[in-house]
Amino acid sequence: MKNKTIIFIVVQIIAFLIGTFTLHAIDTIDKELQVAKETLINFFNYLYDGQYNKAVLLFEPWKEGSGMHSSSWEGILSGLLPEERNEKGKAIGLGIIYRTVGVPIRAKVLDIRKVDVDRYRLKVQFLKDDGDIYVYGPCCGANEETMPSQREFVYFVDRIDGVYKVRTPPLFRP
Repeated sequence: MKNKTIIFIVVQIIAFLIGTFTLHAIDTIDKELQVAKETLINFFNYLYDGQYNKAVLLFEPWKEGSGMHSSSWEGILSGLLPEERNEKGKAIGLGIIYRTVGVPIRAKVLDIRKVDVDRYRLKVQFLKDDGDIYVYGPCCGANEETMPSQREFVYFVDRIDGVYKVRTPPLFRP
């Protein structure tokens, strides 16, 4: 009887410890997801509010890359007029957002997932002032068949040296 009691107590302690670690791990992941989400939303809110220099503090593009999902500062700045390339904040705010979208937009996070140790994938929609969903339509001679319109976009946020940064640049049209 004494051995059964000891075994029961040991099992209860192990179950408690496993439960505690599991809850802590879930809380940590939930907190990380929340911070990644807030980083992305704040980034677009700063752009929306014209606080471009604050937005730049939350943005760190990949050093190399091309396409909608990855771009370097060099790539982002290369499409702008030379006089616009001096200030990164104005470049991403005025140059990219307003030339591409034409109206201020806010981000709405539809889904978020941790995809690597320090990387988070967020699916977002952009909302215009009137509440309508922003639609990124065909450009540059393409049509709906060759470049279908998009209403949802994937963005990545990474934790870099303990700081969360948006890695995917805002929408851009050449």
